[in-house]
Amino acid sequence: MKSSLHYIAGALLFAGLAAALTFPSLNNGFVNDDNYMRALHKGFPGLDALSRSWVDAFAFSKGNVQENEWLRDRGVFPWWAVTEAKLWFFRPLAAATHWFDYTTFRDNARPMHLQNVLWFALMCGLAFVLFREFASAPWIAWLAAFMFATDEAHGYAVGWISSRNTLMVACSSIAVLIAHHRWRTTKRDVWAVAAFAMYGIGLICGEGAISVCAYLFAYALVMGFDSWRSRLLSLAPYAAISAMYLALYRVRGFGSAGSAWYADPGSDFPAWLARIGSNIPILLFTEWFKWPSEFLRGGDTQRATGFAVVVLLLCAALWIMRPMLRANARARFWLIGAVIALLPVSAVVAQPRVLTISAIGGMALIAEYLSGWFNARQFARLIGSIVGLTAIVRIADSIFRLGTIVYYIVGALLIVVLVILVRRGDKSAEWIPKAGLRRANATALFCIFVVAHLIVAPNTLTVQSMVHGATARKFDAAYASLPFDASVVNRDLILLQGANDFTCYYFMLKRSADVQLMPGHMRMLSSGLRALTVERPDGSTLLIRSDDGLIADRGLSVYRSAKYPMTQGDTVQLAGLTVTVLKTDANGWPMDAAFVFDKPLDDDLYLWYTGAMVEERSPRTGRLLTVERYFPIAPPAVGETITVRELLERSPKYQAVLADARDAKAPDS
Repeated sequence: MKSSLHYIAGALLFAGLAAALTFPSLNNGFVNDDNYMRALHKGFPGLDALSRSWVDAFAFSKGNVQENEWLRDRGVFPWWAVTEAKLWFFRPLAAATHWFDYTTFRDNARPMHLQNVLWFALMCGLAFVLFREFASAPWIAWLAAFMFATDEAHGYAVGWISSRNTLMVACSSIAVLIAHHRWRTTKRDVWAVAAFAMYGIGLICGEGAISVCAYLFAYALVMGFDSWRSRLLSLAPYAAISAMYLALYRVRGFGSAGSAWYADPGSDFPAWLARIGSNIPILLFTEWFKWPSEFLRGGDTQRATGFAVVVLLLCAALWIMRPMLRANARARFWLIGAVIALLPVSAVVAQPRVLTISAIGGMALIAEYLSGWFNARQFARLIGSIVGLTAIVRIADSIFRLGTIVYYIVGALLIVVLVILVRRGDKSAEWIPKAGLRRANATALFCIFVVAHLIVAPNTLTVQSMVHGATARKFDAAYASLPFDASVVNRDLILLQGANDFTCYYFMLKRSADVQLMPGHMRMLSSGLRALTVERPDGSTLLIRSDDGLIADRGLSVYRSAKYPMTQGDTVQLAGLTVTVLKTDANGWPMDAAFVFDKPLDDDLYLWYTGAMVEERSPRTGRLLTVERYFPIAPPAVGETITVRELLERSPKYQAVLADARDAKAPDS
């Protein structure tokens, strides 16, 4: 009874902590795929050729060539979209929760975000139970659960309505591991049935549930106490369920194709293998330390160097933990499970929100390492210091408006606590080096883990859970700079440049979701706000050239992958427009293209705009911010060759925004 109360109390505590830290995300609103789902449940106003049932909430493209051609012709997809492309995922249980949301709350996002927060709370409560099942001492489970519940990587999934399936999959996966462990230790069949059932439920929440098999394999490999035959037989039911699920997945045509954003092993196995090699180090580094954006910026050479640094640092951390891994079977189990769990999620572009299942093992592994350096009482004092100091400084900030200095104050005070802990910690584990360079390296890793997971993460989870809210406001403001009155009806809205691959897609779906007036067609001629040269050889033709190519972030393009290269002379026929590729790079991405319109470029049918990054005063803070906006432009004169920057400078609206920014910077402003 006492043990049960301990489990319940811990689960409720961490569920409450998780909910409290992410509660501000209720104000995030709708962003990105949320608008697709809103439009779907309203019947896609203005996009009548699209038809989806509620169970198709994750059917962004079904691979139907005729439908994709219509979407491209309408301007929902850009002109370079592959018509064979497919992004169609089988997540009926998650889709059912969205059906409930959009039929019950319609355009009220807060209850939908609340459901995400509650799923996250359940996930963290279950995680405590799981850690308590495995930990050698209760306080180690509390440590692992604290780090898991405050891991800032979870914020991305919690704060985005459409990412709820990630949380649901994690809940079912943790339940599978709890039930499986109890089955193997008690030999009670009821736990086996529960484990198999939860695995099946997880798979209809999302395909990511297959990641839990990594821990089941690691359990049989490391934690098994009976014969190898028995261990292998324990995996057979999961293998059978997985085989049936994957067969259904393929027969029904689910999966992805034609997109660099996803590398589906079923449609492009070599690309998936390549993605594994690049994604796993980045994701593991993110899980243990932080998102390595500083290492992955710049050109190809800089990114390759940064990636090499990430791999070397991971190898160094593993080498330092080697004595613990040799001595501690639980640590080996958590490590193997966490790494193998990254294989399925490596199919998508590396991003923190896919780490929920791998982070189960990641946080437990780090807890095992930290537990060798201090005891339960010292752990309680450390957590108390972190929570207390953070609360005090935040209260002071709310009163005195300290601003960013608050983070330096908290950081300095907590570093003092860390130094005391390093000097006076228990350090009772036999695997801790006694002296020399090995001791210094082990101490450094201990300090990094404490700073990353016990100091930084708890203070940034709330901010990360609100990132999608900031993104929603940013996109809404950018799209609002495009016309939405009667002037767009039955006219072609032409963007010389959009910010990225998603611009036309999310713009059109948001207009549909908001039931606003939409252009007859949308034409985004290039993506990425960078240098372009534009030439008008005759009245109805535009030639666009760029040394950087016409498509931004080509390796991450959601509409085309390297498996579908373009060649010189390729043409794309759209309503009222023919696009001809004039030059490609070595990988088949367009560098130059000719756009031949049916009417003169100055015809009233066309509304010409282009995107730009400009400085604008924030209405909330009064500070100048660099924001994405769209400005009306006039096409070049016949025979004129001009840069996109020069076209922008001719725009009165653009000049007015620049003048406002100059006035805001003036000393007397």
